[in-house]
Parts: sequence; structure tokens; C-alpha cells
Amino acid sequence: MAAFNDVAAMLARAYRNPQRRSVGLFVGIALAAVLTLAGFALHGGGLNGARFASNLVLFSASFVFVLYYVAGPLSRLISAPAANLLGAERFALVYAVAGMMAVFLISVLTSDFVAGGSVPLPTLTYIVFTAFVTAAFLLSAGSKRASRSAAMRTLQSLSSGYFWLVFVFTDLQRMTGPHRPDGNFYGLSLLLLMAALLVRFADAFMQRRKAGMRARAA
Repeated sequence: MAAFNDVAAMLARAYRNPQRRSVGLFVGIALAAVLTLAGFALHGGGLNGARFASNLVLFSASFVFVLYYVAGPLSRLISAPAANLLGAERFALVYAVAGMMAVFLISVLTSDFVAGGSVPLPTLTYIVFTAFVTAAFLLSAGSKRASRSAAMRTLQSLSSGYFWLVFVFTDLQRMTGPHRPDGNFYGLSLLLLMAALLVRFADAFMQRRKAGMRARAA
């Protein structure tokens, strides 16, 4: 019971003054909803329109994820107002990604249910697992205070890695499968995801280098 109270107290401190994060969540949900409706309408409606809309939301969420993924590293690597602003808003971006993923999962669930009157077990498993990962991502990456915990940092790395892999494999599937006309768009998404990974590696290298220099100076 005491451990549960400690966790609850930590979360209460972590998510104090949540105005910016709430804005990020609502913007993510609103953007995903608009994309869903637009994709559904522009693609002729029906099952094909619903599936195109869900893919469009996932594709767009990958761009927001890239912004989050590079926000912190860029703010440390580049001394510029734009990079500093992006770094300051990285927690709002986490909430935006979570909001977009929530709409995406609902759209997948709805389209599969409408198509067959039930949801296939693999799809349901993917939805449930991704929902849990999204919650873990929100919990661990959505606050600077939460990121001070080693357990939360590990959870953040695992959940971020999951999303990165989901977006990468989705891009590869869309580029090499029966949807090759979409390859240009998904190729751009894949390049951005790879570039984001390189930025994080560069940031990690610089942080280790600075730590080594401080250790030698001491």
C-alpha cells in the first residue's frame, strides 16, 4: 500500500500544471479525427476508405513521433531558438502522439468490426498491446519529473523503440507490398525515422564525450 501511495504521489507531482500537455493531446486527437474523416471521404468511403483513413492517421503520427524523437537531442546539439522551443514542447508532442494513436486504434477496430462483424484475434491483440504501450509511453515520456526515475527511463526507451519499429515496418510494408504508389510518401517517412535515430546517436555520443571531458578535468 505504501509503495502504491509513493507511485501515486510521484505521478501527481509529474503531471502538475498539465495545460500544455492537454493542448498537445487535444491537438493530436483533433488532427487525427480530421485526417480520418478526410481520408474516408476522399477515398470513396466504405471499407477501403476506412482502411485508407487509418493508414493516413498512422502515417501522420509517425511525423509527430519524429518531432518528439529529435526534440530533446536537437535542443542540446543546436543552440538556436527553434531547437530550444522544440525541446521545450517535447512533452506536448508525446501527448499529441498518444492522441493520434488512440484515434488510429479506434479506426482500425471500427473498420475491422464493420467489415466482418467481429475483430480478428491478431488485430485485437495488436490493438490491446499497442494501447498498453501508448499508456506506458505517455506515463514515462510525458513529463520531465517522471523521466528522472531509472524505471521510467527504461519504460520510455522500450515504448519509444516499439513505436519506431511499428512506423518503420509499416513504411517498408507500404513501399514493397501491393501499395507501391504510396512509396514516395512512406519513403520520406522512413528517411525521417532513420535520420531521427542518427540524431539521437549523435546526441548520445556528444553527451558521453562531454561527460568524459568533465571527468578528466576533475
